[in-house]
Amino acid sequence: MRLPRRRLLAVLGVCTVSACVPDPTIHGVPTAASPSPEPTQPSHVADLTVRLVGVLAALPGQPDPFASGATAQVQAWLGRLRRLDPLTAGEPFFPEPPAPSPGDLSEAIAAAVAAASRCVEASGTQPERLLHLSILAGSTGLANTSLAPSPREAEPAPFEEMAQDELATRALTHVWALLQGIERGLGVIATDDPLRDGVLARREEVRFLRNEILTTLGTRRPLQDAHYEFPAVVDADSFRSTWVTLELAVLDAVTALAAATPDPWRDRMTAQVGKVQAAGGGLPTWPGWVTP
Repeated sequence: MRLPRRRLLAVLGVCTVSACVPDPTIHGVPTAASPSPEPTQPSHVADLTVRLVGVLAALPGQPDPFASGATAQVQAWLGRLRRLDPLTAGEPFFPEPPAPSPGDLSEAIAAAVAAASRCVEASGTQPERLLHLSILAGSTGLANTSLAPSPREAEPAPFEEMAQDELATRALTHVWALLQGIERGLGVIATDDPLRDGVLARREEVRFLRNEILTTLGTRRPLQDAHYEFPAVVDADSFRSTWVTLELAVLDAVTALAAATPDPWRDRMTAQVGKVQAAGGGLPTWPGWVTP
């Protein structure tokens, strides 16, 4: 049967176009996908781990309980920094740098403090900044070898970023409580007790810190509680114990505030490290991190 000319051309046209379509079949072996790059430790964090290993190398020969407490503290920091995510649970991923020859402890601590400061400046989030501030505060405290670190349960963990005003209000509450504790202490410390002059001087410093926080808050300042709950202060010894607790609470609060607004609170945090130790307190492993 003969096809009409128009239908024949149509069929030939379709065949001609079809013949021009490339063959979709893939010939040969497909190229293997490139492997994912191996995770690398940020350079500022890697530098801090090197400096902390230097502190570890300089600790042998220091007196206990400082040496054992400082060793545990630094090892805890290294265990976190060597994780893929230092804020979450997991085993260390990055190798620990080789231990250097033992050096001068004060020089090793100064190098660690400088490296921790660089990590604070390079931090991209508030939780990451708080982690590095915590190590900065703890490293600063290691310069006082007469006081061993004092471990506690609180450890770094992810959290939602908090506003400066919320953290400043929390810090102000702890500063008010410290002032009230100091006033109670002055009421029971004998006038001829050498402790009294130091507590009087500290009261003026805490008042200055209070005023700084009030300036930050401006008209958003909270009402002050008339009474804060803490153990009874009946003599100089009971005051000393309460004093340490209150100074530590201020350190935690100011460290958290510095994570939101580093300037000027990072400097206030490092100054507060010395105030805790002057009261006789050892620093926790993770200043600024508290249990809910």
